[in-house]
Parts: sequence; structure tokens; C-alpha cells
Amino acid sequence: MSGQVTDAATGLPIEDATVSIGDQVGYTDTGGNFAVDAAAPGSAAVEIEAKGYLAFEKTNLDSARIQITADQAIHNFKLVRAATISGRISAPDSEWRHAGFAVTLLQEDFTDGVRRFALASEHGQAARHSVSVIHEDGSFEFSGLGPGRYIICASPQPGLHLFIER
Repeated sequence: MSGQVTDAATGLPIEDATVSIGDQVGYTDTGGNFAVDAAAPGSAAVEIEAKGYLAFEKTNLDSARIQITADQAIHNFKLVRAATISGRISAPDSEWRHAGFAVTLLQEDFTDGVRRFALASEHGQAARHSVSVIHEDGSFEFSGLGPGRYIICASPQPGLHLFIER
């Protein structure tokens, strides 16, 4: 079985992607082409990962399994580039950054038909990277994000108090 892995937005080939079909594993070349040993006919799980891209099985739930038949030995796949949101928070008095402030990333969610913003997830998994501590220089970063709308909130971590003087 063979095929090509390309960028969903640009159509350009993706080099060094890991392609797992059933228990067979292959890697893409500079042209995004891969080949795996013959797999048994039937249904097989597809997992594709490449640096800088969302894992195929997380973004293509309906296509995470393919039907393997003798007359269809070529399967092509498209990966969605992962996004990074980064920034820097500044203020005239930089002392506040050392007081335990954090940045929270919320992602728009229409799952039940109602617009909400919930903690953002990484690669469709648990929201373990939705809070970023602000670094010494005021910078923060969230990576491995899928397409969508996001809101960034900066606030003191729970248990801390903020006093503002006028």
C-alpha cells in the first residue's frame, strides 16, 4: 500500500511523517510519499503524525479507519497545520509579573449548538495546556492548536489578589 501525505491548506508534500496503517508503519520521503507492507484486506486504523501538524486521527475522526482492498492500494492523506498563539504582556510596572499571573486560553465551542468558550485543548485532547505562566519577560505561548476562534485572558492565579491603585 502506498500514497502521499500533503498539507491540507497548501497541497505541498509533508516530509518525515509517520504513517501507521494497522500494524504497518512507513515514513514519508521528500515528496510526501510513503509505502507500507501489504496489509490484510479489511478495515484498518490510520494514524499519521508529522512535526508542526495535528495528528490525522484527531482531525479526521470519520476517516481514521480505511477499507483495505486488493484493487485500492493507493491512499492519500491531508494534514492540518498546528497553530501557535504567543504574545507578551507588558505594563509600566513589571513587578506584577512575578506575582503569579497566568494566561488562560479559551476556545470557541458550538458542540451543543450554543456558542461557548471552554478551556482550549491540544490536539483534541484534555485541556492540559490551556494555562500558561507568564515568563520573566512577560511572554507566553500556546502550541499545537487546531483551527478555531480563541480568547486569551490574563489574571492572577487562584488564591492571589490584585490591588490596583489609581
